[in-house]
Amino acid sequence: NIYPNPTFGNVTIDLAKQQNEVQITLYDIYGKLVYLNNYQDSKKIEFSFDAPPGVYYLDMKSGERFSRHKIIMQ
Repeated sequence: NIYPNPTFGNVTIDLAKQQNEVQITLYDIYGKLVYLNNYQDSKKIEFSFDAPPGVYYLDMKSGERFSRHKIIMQ
């Protein structure tokens, strides 16, 4: 669960269960890296990013699992 979406730059990710390691990357629609961080032993991740309004893609990787989510920056 990722919220709020749309956002003004603060994002919270609630994971279904505690993850040993999670990598979060955020890209703009042109593929430019906006945010990258690794989190250890996390069930809830909170981060902020500063970017112009628009559509961004949040990639979440944990072990062999990968998911992509569309984030709207207001």
